[in-house]
Amino acid sequence: MAKIGTLHAPMARSGRVGGPVIGSMAVAALALVVAAPTPGAAATGKASSNETSSSGSGGWVVDKARFEPIDPGTPLTYGNNQYRGAMEVTGAGGGVSTINELALDDYVGGIAEVPSSWPVEALKAQAIAARSYALNRMANSPPSAPYRAAGADICATDACQVYAGLAKEQGTAGSAWAAAVAATAGQVVLYNGAPIFAEYSDSNGGRTMPGSYPYLRSVSDPDDAAAPLHHWHYTMPLGALSGVLGVSAPGVLVSANRSNDRLVYQVRQPAPPQPTPPPTSSTTPPKPGQPPPPTTTTTTAPPPAPTTQSMAMTDFISKANSAGLPIPGDLPMAFPSDRFGLASSGDTVTVDGGGYGHGVGMSQWGDYGKARRGMKAADILAAYYGGLRPTTLPAAQLPATIRVALGVGAPSTTVTAPGRFRVLDGAGHPLALIALGKWTMTPAGGGKVRVSPPEGYDKPLSITTGAVEPAALSAGMPAALHYRISTPAAVKLTLEAPGAAPVTIDAGVVDAGDAVQPLPPATLGGAYQVVIDADAGPGRQASAPVVFSVAGPARLVVPSASLLAAPQGEALWTRTILAWRSFPHRLQLSAAALLLLLNAAFLTTLLARKRRTATARID
Repeated sequence: MAKIGTLHAPMARSGRVGGPVIGSMAVAALALVVAAPTPGAAATGKASSNETSSSGSGGWVVDKARFEPIDPGTPLTYGNNQYRGAMEVTGAGGGVSTINELALDDYVGGIAEVPSSWPVEALKAQAIAARSYALNRMANSPPSAPYRAAGADICATDACQVYAGLAKEQGTAGSAWAAAVAATAGQVVLYNGAPIFAEYSDSNGGRTMPGSYPYLRSVSDPDDAAAPLHHWHYTMPLGALSGVLGVSAPGVLVSANRSNDRLVYQVRQPAPPQPTPPPTSSTTPPKPGQPPPPTTTTTTAPPPAPTTQSMAMTDFISKANSAGLPIPGDLPMAFPSDRFGLASSGDTVTVDGGGYGHGVGMSQWGDYGKARRGMKAADILAAYYGGLRPTTLPAAQLPATIRVALGVGAPSTTVTAPGRFRVLDGAGHPLALIALGKWTMTPAGGGKVRVSPPEGYDKPLSITTGAVEPAALSAGMPAALHYRISTPAAVKLTLEAPGAAPVTIDAGVVDAGDAVQPLPPATLGGAYQVVIDADAGPGRQASAPVVFSVAGPARLVVPSASLLAAPQGEALWTRTILAWRSFPHRLQLSAAALLLLLNAAFLTTLLARKRRTATARID
């Protein structure tokens, strides 16, 4: 069983293998000589002249890298989550930034803000609010926002709204959330014809905070009582705030109290020590009957009065929640909202507050409570947004896609997928038309990105042909062709059999490495050829033929009974032409027949000359 190795020069495909056996072995042999390719030849195609240039083993340096699934149903993977749509990686934000571009409602389907097990009307209200908020940010996000500078419309964190991709749909009761998104498709809350800034937060503590638009009013919200953080209360040592307020030894924090938007606190410093006067001495002893002179003593000044200082509450909350302040009880942080009172008494601080988040607009737990009371989504939204109710917009008035920043300024990022995808540069030029595996992007300087593919993607495509099994192949037996490709590619195989039309086998996308392709059973004996064509993208194609033999009967062409019948009044010449046209490979047959005729004429000439010579000798 001889194996056929990789060759470095392409070989043109030969004509179709085989020919008819017509009456004599000479004709059959001539047909095979004319039709069969050279046994044992194989080739790997070389890249065409328009092959995409690369930077060798380091991959490519491009302005941006774009990843698109070939099958629209295939998600792309970033981090630990999968996402619908395309991914784009740019050299922005001091590193690399990853942006997910996808359909608007696919994005809304990935919003992970409330449990999917909540009442249906609560889920619908959340879906409409999320869609309205996203459309507002697309039109009104500040240019200074890091995600906007990276080329996105919105971010994926709670700084905007939490987006988790397919993890939301695949999570517990995810189908209920997907159904709520689908049921509210196109529904948006509008103010003066534009989507509202539909702010929302976890809990408002019983009353919403006023916002910056007329529809963001402060309203009572008793349904927020369903929230776990509707009210919170705890105490802590006064000294625990020293680090947050920047008080260090030998200073001592003696009080801290909230006053509107500032935290007012007092710090006492120790009294400075008084200098000790030099000792006095007298060489004159006291006179008899007189007391000795008084001795000098050192006195300490009374401590100075505490100094009063203050800090903006926004700064205090930010520092307290990020400075390792002990988190009391089950709270997520020391101060879940800015709606609290703080007062000290002696060495103890008492904190009493409510809500979680900014408290503007819709309370998510209030949304839950209202839905539990039987309110519909439109009524829930109207309660929080100044009486405004959702409007259904036609698809033509909605953007087809939205760009979500999954990460900004990271030192590196990786994109992969469970299926095949294509990789393009910023101009749409393909780096790989068919890709698999993990692709890593790192900053390349100058706002560019270095794309590092899996092994082999930045190398020319090659095919190494292997053996056809079984080695002793007979007609009627199934066969398998072994081959190897250097990088994933779309592969098609063309089987050319004696006396039959070529058969194309679409192997689909084949991963790099060894591959085995089943072949249909051969019906006849003879020489067969399989041509392997692989395509990994522009400039990266290869082709390799494999020739093998099949034992068994050769093809015998017998004219039909109607052609062999008597002419029945029809011209014999017409029947002859019809019979001639029924034979396949007439060119080979014509050449064989012509050769036989020439041989016959040559033999006839020789015989005639021999007879003349013999007659002359007799005479």
